[in-house]
Amino acid sequence: MPGNPISKKMVQAKVNAAIDLLKNGSANEISEKLQKTDLADLMAKLDQLDPETLKEYASSIEDVRKRVTDKDFKRLADALGPQGSALTSKIQNKLRQQP
Repeated sequence: MPGNPISKKMVQAKVNAAIDLLKNGSANEISEKLQKTDLADLMAKLDQLDPETLKEYASSIEDVRKRVTDKDFKRLADALGPQGSALTSKIQNKLRQQP
């Protein structure tokens, strides 16, 4: 993925759509969208993110840090159900890894 601007644009578009849904979507909309997501697969993909990959997407990560609050993560965890806290904690930890 290094040096691939199309991938970066796709990531940024997905990040923007997710943040928009989290900030502006109803709890029902968020739950419906998340039901279509394989949470185990998402957890595995988060585990595979290495520091070099995170560094490549530093601007996206900084954007997420600025735009998503603890309250937003709580809302996401609630919408995810039983695995919500573990998943949001993992996301927050990955966000903190990048300086």
